[in-house]
Parts: sequence; structure tokens; C-alpha cells
Amino acid sequence: MKSLRVLKRFIVGQNNGVDALADLNLRGELNIEYLRQRTYTVLEAQLANLKEKKQLTSLSFRFGYQGEQTTVATREEELLSSLQLPPNLEYLRFSGLIGSSFPRKMLNDLPKLFKINIQRCDSCQVLPLFSRLPLLRDLYLRELKALEYVEADDFRDTDREYFPALEYLTLKYMGELKRWSKVEHDEVSI
Repeated sequence: MKSLRVLKRFIVGQNNGVDALADLNLRGELNIEYLRQRTYTVLEAQLANLKEKKQLTSLSFRFGYQGEQTTVATREEELLSSLQLPPNLEYLRFSGLIGSSFPRKMLNDLPKLFKINIQRCDSCQVLPLFSRLPLLRDLYLRELKALEYVEADDFRDTDREYFPALEYLTLKYMGELKRWSKVEHDEVSI
């Protein structure tokens, strides 16, 4: 199985963790579905060695855990904090998270990322910073029902252009959204 290069879908279940991907040199697209909560999810995510999968360009995470929400949310946030994403990602998708936040610096080492899709994360209140991604062209946010601000940090920085490549912005079913940034600005060029 070590010679496997293409794997479109991997389901994390009772008997298999994402660490089973560790020795595979995957390329192209991978969809990881967490359908069952596992005890060692964080360790398995680290052992999966996603950061070394340099030919992986599209990565999707779908969560569908059953269980006590607080426990599930904590495990999801720990998992996200431990993820080391492949450096050549162009497309990243998250769906069904129960947790309230993404790590703020999650996207820092993804210079080729041009499309992000985050949906059905009803309790999410903190997103990673999108505005400084140099190639981000398409940002799709849907059903983030608890989100009040897309970027909660003060992002004033006179030396940076925000969203230098953004072409498509989709915001759907975000009933609590107040405005883009938590901090009011006199004028920000986007």
C-alpha cells in the first residue's frame, strides 16, 4: 500500500486513524472524514505526516462525530491545533465542526492557497486569518451561525495589502455576523 499515490477519500473510523496515511506519498485531492471520535486523534494527526505530502493540493476535512458536544468540540480544536498542513495546498475545506475556533495561524505556511471553503460550523466564533493570504481568490463561508466577525484581530498594517487576489467572496446563512472586523477602522483598502 505504500506505493498508493491517489486516495480521494479516507474515513476515520473505529478501527482506523488518519495515521494510516503516514507512509503514503499522496498527490492531488484527499477528503478526510471523521465519522467516529477516537481517543488518540491528535497524536494520529501528527503521525499522519500531512506536512510532508508535498504533492497534495486539495484537502477536505468533514466532521460528523456523535457524542457530548463539549468533549467533541475540545477534541476538534486540539486536532486543528496539531494539524500540519501540506505546504503546496491550493484548496482547503472544513465542514461540520462543532468547536468554536480555528487556530489563528493555521494558514500561515500555505503560500499557494487560493480557495477556502468553511461550512456548517454552527458554533464557530474564531476563524484563521484570511486577509493576508497572497493568492486567495475564492473564500466561501456558509452556515457559521455564531460568527460575529470574520477577522476578530486588529489587522491594521499600513505595509500590507489585504486580499490582494480575492475575486469571489460568498457569505451565506451567517445570522450573527456584525461586520468584517471586530475593530472599527477609518479606512481599509481591500
